[in-house]
Amino acid sequence: MSGLYKTEIETTLDEMLAYNMNEASNGTNRFKNVLFIGASGVGKTAIVLKWLQRANDNLGVNCCGESFYRTHTVSADNLKLLEDATDGRPNTILFIDEFDAAPKTCRDTLTDIIDNHTYVVDGVEKHLDGLLFVIATARPAYADYSDGHGIPHIVLPDIDPKNYPIEGSEQERFNTVHVYNDKRSCLEDIERRLDGTIKHDH
Repeated sequence: MSGLYKTEIETTLDEMLAYNMNEASNGTNRFKNVLFIGASGVGKTAIVLKWLQRANDNLGVNCCGESFYRTHTVSADNLKLLEDATDGRPNTILFIDEFDAAPKTCRDTLTDIIDNHTYVVDGVEKHLDGLLFVIATARPAYADYSDGHGIPHIVLPDIDPKNYPIEGSEQERFNTVHVYNDKRSCLEDIERRLDGTIKHDH
């Protein structure tokens, strides 16, 4: 299979990076953030992490991740981590996985920070000057939380069956892309696994 094939997620991220780098270069700073919504098991996280590694190695960007899983407020500690991750590090991309696991009150606060690249602590406004854009993933409101192969969450205890769906106007604050199982990507993954098994057997 050709190594040139890219999933919809990778193609979207290439476009988002080019757009945001251009905004930063021009000083216009009309940054766009992206939200990928798809059921568990379609490979959102794995594909994003693969793209981030390539971007970090080859495209002159910095990458960081943050978890707001089951967090009801954006704490001072979270904000300090964001500030430290972007301070003196231009072109930083922040990846927030399972954004829907944080309640809407937390997400609203965080999205305001993301939109403005600023936040206020003890009356003092701080700037996230190095932040380029944000990648977030979430599950759809109708998700059954299977592993993508019809296995219910009962046998996957690490997956919480509850979430806080991202709908309507909240999605509009991102460049929202709905993603589904990418058959070619799945086949390539199977091919890699089989190739590894054959080499291991020999």
